[in-house]
Amino acid sequence: ASQRYENEVPLSFDWPRLSAVKIDFVPHEPPLHTVTNDQRAIIQLAMRQVIDAGYRRIGFVIPETWDHGVDLAWSSGYLAQQRKLPKSDHLPILLFPYTPPSGQSADRSAPAQLAPRKEFQNWIQRHRPEVIISAASVVMPRIEELGLSVPEDVAFVDILLEKTDGRVAGVRQNCARVGELAVEILAGQLQQNTYGVPEFPTVTLVEGTWFDGASLPVRE
Repeated sequence: ASQRYENEVPLSFDWPRLSAVKIDFVPHEPPLHTVTNDQRAIIQLAMRQVIDAGYRRIGFVIPETWDHGVDLAWSSGYLAQQRKLPKSDHLPILLFPYTPPSGQSADRSAPAQLAPRKEFQNWIQRHRPEVIISAASVVMPRIEELGLSVPEDVAFVDILLEKTDGRVAGVRQNCARVGELAVEILAGQLQQNTYGVPEFPTVTLVEGTWFDGASLPVRE
């Protein structure tokens, strides 16, 4: 399974004796067969849904470690989809560095992954996003601190959606399917007596599922 983003070290195992599949990209070495959520497709799906709902000034806020851990899939997907909008509506990504305290992993859901208050406030005031795409743990406490209401002042889309009760719009990552596919691929290697670091490693991507929610009302 994916390791801590900030402490990436190669896995020095006796690979010729092992069959292996990696979930997510970290550590990057050795290059094994990988199964992961398709973050690029997830952010592009979110962008399409937001645009279809009538929004144009679309902001994206994410910790730098998250983007690094998935080989820049988050930022590249956002920027690719953003090109379909007029340049006047292009907002810069608020990509902030994060170093967890000693002994604490860079868990994507950790409260410490909160966007820096000053940077977030300056970004909001300067760029005036109509909607923010991020994760609730990253931005919602800051939105509340600034006295903003969702969706009255700014709409919100969660790319790590967990509860699909209709209150929050977003994309649920299908992590269970990632695990199932990893086991299936590993079982296939064992059946075929395939061991060691592959000459041509493959990446299997699992798309997310979109859910409508009150945090992203359709604009007239």
